[in-house]
Amino acid sequence: MAIKAPLAKLFKFHWPDRGGPTHGLTPSQRLVLSFLIIISSGTLLLMLPWSIPSGQSISLVDAMFTATSAVCVTGLIVRDTATAFTPFGQLIIILLVKLGGLGYMILATSAAILIGRRIGINDRNTIKQAMNLDTTEGMGRFVRNVLLFTLGAELVGAVVITLAYGGEYTLGRAMALGFFHAVSGFNNAGFCLFSDNLMGAGGKRAAIYTIMFLAIIGGLGFFVLQEFMGILRGKRKKFSVHTKLVLITTIALTVLGAAGFYFTTELNWGESFFLSSVARTAGFNIQDTGSLPFRSLTLLIPLMFIGASPGGTGGGIKTTTFAVVILAIWALLRGRSDVILFRRRLLSETLYKALMVSAVMGVLLFGMTLLLELVENRSLGSILFEMTSALGTVGLSMGDGGKLSLSALFSAPGKLIIIAAMFIGRLGPITLGLAAAFQAHHPQLKYPEGKVSIG
Repeated sequence: MAIKAPLAKLFKFHWPDRGGPTHGLTPSQRLVLSFLIIISSGTLLLMLPWSIPSGQSISLVDAMFTATSAVCVTGLIVRDTATAFTPFGQLIIILLVKLGGLGYMILATSAAILIGRRIGINDRNTIKQAMNLDTTEGMGRFVRNVLLFTLGAELVGAVVITLAYGGEYTLGRAMALGFFHAVSGFNNAGFCLFSDNLMGAGGKRAAIYTIMFLAIIGGLGFFVLQEFMGILRGKRKKFSVHTKLVLITTIALTVLGAAGFYFTTELNWGESFFLSSVARTAGFNIQDTGSLPFRSLTLLIPLMFIGASPGGTGGGIKTTTFAVVILAIWALLRGRSDVILFRRRLLSETLYKALMVSAVMGVLLFGMTLLLELVENRSLGSILFEMTSALGTVGLSMGDGGKLSLSALFSAPGKLIIIAAMFIGRLGPITLGLAAAFQAHHPQLKYPEGKVSIG
């Protein structure tokens, strides 16, 4: 009890019967507020003298950009992570990645479970919103499984990466590299402790493919991973419709992307698969993105826009959203009113949500690209690529001509636009829209039908 009492005070505001700063807020508002608090705290921590080398300084905008990129697991950088921050600053960055990727609510709820507290209904609904779940049933077990799987995957990845760098660095340095890149990889963050990312000294084959594998499984979504664990333990006999769609879409996008890069670049098949995998939100580099031919860049943009899968550590409109839109178009072309998937009819609500997310993200991409182009007056192609990477929380960039992202050349207003794009991309338009909406209740009225000609 002596140990539990201080911990209970630390996580006091998580239980509705005790009130707190999030009392009375909707799940979406709680989620947005938690991200804003973490980003603000990270910004202040990165501006501390211990976070930057002696004799150097960092502006408020650059600190906010770095913190947002870390929390939103994007990886766009305006300061070299390897040289512009001290080990303490690098630790702050990777902790922000962990908080943003796994989710503050997951970590806080895990702590609550460890000290014997029950999960309140508000926390359950917030986690449901954050992880794109359909129900709050079995939330405690889900949170525990997510935490155990994440820590296990990162631990294994850290060991392999440590061994990969062990021959050239001291044990302490190799372990630091292993820990940092395993967390960054699983959370699809793209941050790296090498100035040229994985193109030079960091490009050990074992490390590269370990990071790729971590990024893939982190981007599948925790619901899919939980089903995998259930089947391995014999508690499930088959995958759900959601998991089947995620796996098929992920494999298809990865293989098609790899084939496209193989035939449009000088990359081999292994490198092409790596680029195709990380392009959908991880953002690590084994090839200078700015040196890729234009036809390859045009392949990267749709992959970045689609992103990873729901409930995972990646961004984008999500693989299932893309797949449902394609299926809806195919059904419409065939003259069918229902979308059938694995002998199941998709709900109209699902179709509407997929179309809405795609449309809103498309409008945001178009509008914010034009706004950024007006502010920075640079080539539309490079601006479009940078904005797609920010909205998709990817981290790939055509670069500033050196070791940083193109955003490093932007003015303060331009960087703030990218910051907003990363924030929107991580939380998603639905969460932000629900957080901003007034919670007014209106009677369900039905109006006469009106006809509009389409096509």
